[in-house]
Amino acid sequence: MNLKQIREMSDNICNYRVRIATLEAEVTHITSNITAANGASASGSIDKIVPQIADLRNELHNTETRRAVAICSIPTETTEGSCLILHLRDKRSWKEIAFIMGGGNTEDGVRMMCNRYEW
Repeated sequence: MNLKQIREMSDNICNYRVRIATLEAEVTHITSNITAANGASASGSIDKIVPQIADLRNELHNTETRRAVAICSIPTETTEGSCLILHLRDKRSWKEIAFIMGGGNTEDGVRMMCNRYEW
């Protein structure tokens, strides 16, 4: 596992949330049209969209769980692991992490060290 893979999971989580919101908006729009007119064909669309939303929510949950497990599995005994925990869990910037670590570490140095680290 590495930081790039965790970022990909985070991107997928965002994409799932956007797709779910889009489909939910579509269902809401279809539902309002059903009440306004004869919606025989619209209810068929809802029957297709609702399972998609359920599948996307399931994928979202699985990805969030895998991301959380990956972050928890980072070994904190190493400098790289400690920096990653500060960045991912505590939402610290690379500049803050470099200051906390001390020892002449720079923002770019800490970022590159974490990008290269695999656990």
